[in-house]
Amino acid sequence: MGIGPERPLEPEIDKQTLFTTEIALYCHPDYRLHKKTVRWEEIQSEELIAVGNESIPMISATAGVRIKPKMTVEHMATAMSLAAQCEGVVIAGTFSRHYAKSYQLATCSLTPPLRRNMNVYYHAWRAQTPATQRFKDFLFSYVDEHHDAPANQR
Repeated sequence: MGIGPERPLEPEIDKQTLFTTEIALYCHPDYRLHKKTVRWEEIQSEELIAVGNESIPMISATAGVRIKPKMTVEHMATAMSLAAQCEGVVIAGTFSRHYAKSYQLATCSLTPPLRRNMNVYYHAWRAQTPATQRFKDFLFSYVDEHHDAPANQR
């Protein structure tokens, strides 16, 4: 079982949407793009810090703009740290905004809004163990209680 953003699936993998999140831009408050709303076209030439190799191409295609990262890092903490040093901007789901605040980063809405599913992935043919099923039930219940977009609105 795994949890992650929407991605193409192998035939033996199935998914269930955990929640949907709007994509936002995170930057230092002194960064030139810091404002309430940023158009997707404005970030095409920005120094984007990507987390992993998969998210930016999918977001770029969905947003209809060509986005080329300045650098790619493997961890959100690294991306947020670099953005906090004005090394660029990060685009990620709004569920990251509380984490971004710990780096004193500003959250800017992107327009037009783009939403992305965060999913629970599991093997399509194998039965889930009782422990896995209980964890999955807990996870969905937790998201229903704590996330801005409750699971019942998926």
